[in-house]
Order: sequence, then structure tokens, then C-alpha cells
Amino acid sequence: MISDWKSSRLPVKHLGNWDEAARCFQNALTIAQKQESKRSIASSNGLLGDIERNRGNWDAAETLYQQALELMTELGDRSGMANSWGVLGDIERNRGNWDAAQTLYRQSLTLRTELGDRSGMAESYSGLGKNECDRGNLEAVEQFSKQALVMAQELGITHLVAVGGNLKSCALPNTSGRGESRIFARGLM
Repeated sequence: MISDWKSSRLPVKHLGNWDEAARCFQNALTIAQKQESKRSIASSNGLLGDIERNRGNWDAAETLYQQALELMTELGDRSGMANSWGVLGDIERNRGNWDAAQTLYRQSLTLRTELGDRSGMAESYSGLGKNECDRGNLEAVEQFSKQALVMAQELGITHLVAVGGNLKSCALPNTSGRGESRIFARGLM
């Protein structure tokens, strides 16, 4: 049984065979349910939620992550809870529900800060920065992006360093009616 769903999703993501992955993780969920293993059920729900999120099926992804969050809460798995809140924030941001996304990212950040999870904190700051980019709030983008970038560089988290750098060029929503977007480009470092 896969116990660390956050790291185990990486091979699936690169293969892109979502149907096969969903079948495998659904089988894992069935086994976990028969064994009444809450941790494995939560893990399987998280993996299935990740597949649905990558497919853009926000409602299905949200349901699966909420189920995982409920079990993580029952188990007292604070790291799992923080991760679930962060992913639920991503879902709300992708739906354009920026206030809900901000609330979820902040819940995640608060718990990750309490846990001393600097990698998770960098991810939360990155999520907050992307959310503010979508809102067009340049000052907040700069603030959160700097925090994410500094932490990511300290920890050597290359994918977040790239995200922090990408937030330097934040495409803002089109308000001109002419079909183009404005680009935010400030030196963040």
C-alpha cells in the first residue's frame, strides 16, 4: 500500500496515463477500505484527488481531498491536514474563488509554521502568491513570492525556485477589452 501519497504521485504525473492510475488507486482504496485502514484510505483518496485535479475535475477532486482531510483530522495527522488544505486552496484558486483559496492557503501556512515545515511553508507562500497574481494584487504577489523564493532557495527546492521566478512575470487579467493581458515584471530579489 502506498503510504506517502505526496511523493508517490510524481511517477503518475510524468506518465500521464490517468485512467490506468485511477484504476490502480481505486483498487488500492478498495483494499484499504476492506482493511479499515484510515491512513491508507486517506492516502488513496489523496491520490485519486490528485488525478482529478490534474484532469481539471474540480468537484471530484474537492470531494476526494475533503474525504482525505476528514481522515487526516481524525488521525491527528497535522502534516496531512496542512497538505490537504493547500491542495484545496489550489482547487479554489483554479475555480476563481480567491477568498476561499486564501483562507485555505493561510490555514495550511499556519499549521506548517507550527510544525516547522519550511518546505511546506514555501509551498503555501507560493500558493498565496499565485492567488494574488490571479487577483492582480501586485504588492501581495511580490511579498509572498519573495518569501517562497527565499525559503525555496535555502532548502534547494528547485521547482519552487522556478515558480518564484515565474511569479516575477505575473500575467494580470485583461481589463482593456483588447484581448491582451498585462505583465507584472519586477525584480523580486
